[in-house]
Amino acid sequence: MKQVQFDSYQAMERAMVRKDLATARHHSRVAEVCLKIGSHLSLSSEELACLELSALLHDIGKLGVDDAILKSATSLSEGEWAQMRAHAEIGFRLLRGLEEFSGVAEIVHSHHERWDGAGYPRRLKGHEIPLLARVIAVGDTFDALVHGRPYRSAVSETEALQEIMRHRGTQFDPDVVDAFAAWLNPVGLPVSVHATPYGMV
Repeated sequence: MKQVQFDSYQAMERAMVRKDLATARHHSRVAEVCLKIGSHLSLSSEELACLELSALLHDIGKLGVDDAILKSATSLSEGEWAQMRAHAEIGFRLLRGLEEFSGVAEIVHSHHERWDGAGYPRRLKGHEIPLLARVIAVGDTFDALVHGRPYRSAVSETEALQEIMRHRGTQFDPDVVDAFAAWLNPVGLPVSVHATPYGMV
């Protein structure tokens, strides 16, 4: 990371820590998982560096989301979810205006898109979604499942893998899921993909 890029990142991350420490910690964990997935996808060193930075900033748009929504201990209303979903667009606009993050902005914008086109904010589908955003989608969901939310209990890594496998080819890029499974389940133990009660994030 170049110095000017590092300084800008540090400033944004400090702002995120002040606003919502849980999101800042989530950024770091997601980046670690994404690098594992990226390695199994044989990404280049340049791609891995971009992936790490994008993962570290993927929810930076939550700086523009109301604190009461970010820290709600109950399930969000539809209106509150609409505000929460706006974070992808907010993050894109923030990063797009900074030259040192021009390569990251589009990835942040796209990390909640779905392989089947049912995601947000632009309903991109399949390979229309940048590869690194497809990786973050899996890493983001895994971390949300294993660490839980105020309104939903955490699950085990095995249960999280089952849930992500169940959405292979619908929510998630099949190749990315396979790389994720190769990292988390390297010996290839059988994984049930029957419906689970956890729901997706």
